[in-house]
Amino acid sequence: MDVSSDMPADAPGKTSQFEEWFARAAEIGPNKKQSIRRRNEQKILSAAEVQFAKEGFRGTTIGDIAKCADLPRANIMYYFESKEDIYRTVLYRMCLAWEGPANEFSIYSNPKEAMTTYIRAKMQLAREQPNGSKVWVSEVLRGAEIVDDYLREHLRGWLESRSNVVRHWIKLGLIEPVDPRTLFFSIWATTQHYADFSDQLCILNNDEPFSDDQFEIITTNITQLYLRGMGIS
Repeated sequence: MDVSSDMPADAPGKTSQFEEWFARAAEIGPNKKQSIRRRNEQKILSAAEVQFAKEGFRGTTIGDIAKCADLPRANIMYYFESKEDIYRTVLYRMCLAWEGPANEFSIYSNPKEAMTTYIRAKMQLAREQPNGSKVWVSEVLRGAEIVDDYLREHLRGWLESRSNVVRHWIKLGLIEPVDPRTLFFSIWATTQHYADFSDQLCILNNDEPFSDDQFEIITTNITQLYLRGMGIS
């Protein structure tokens, strides 16, 4: 990814606690080589996603996570310092998954290919990791206190770098003039709806989760909706 003209300069100074947590979440990402430690961490985080999505941060205990992960409580505390440590890692791991597809495009990318890949990836994440998304939205609805540093120290700059790519495409006449921030906010809201409101959607779909064919049609329609809005045929 070429971001030399897009990304703000890194601020000088020592590494913040947020950056340390974020780096750790990246190390435990699902695509990393799976040592025994990493497999156990993944198991714990997957169980924690389920519990936090169902019971919230305050309603979840280390014991709940251990039971869901089918691991002794002592094992949980061996890998993570506290419940908040697990919670932050769950949140940041979700953020990294969301950001990943957008990190792949640059000012030199084909807008149609880049945005199609991004939107489809976001839709697939909504289907494959709905609990992570639900934990995130719950945290934001509670005031985003725990992820405040992520939003201020990282996401602001990240969003600006991705918006600069869209602005460059507009300048070259590759897409119609759109407000980049509104574009991204709308894509986030639309794609994550299929995770955060999955129970509602299931009821409206005759009490059945979407089949593979249904979800593919939905994904295609949503992708085409945004491409047309950008003047891409």
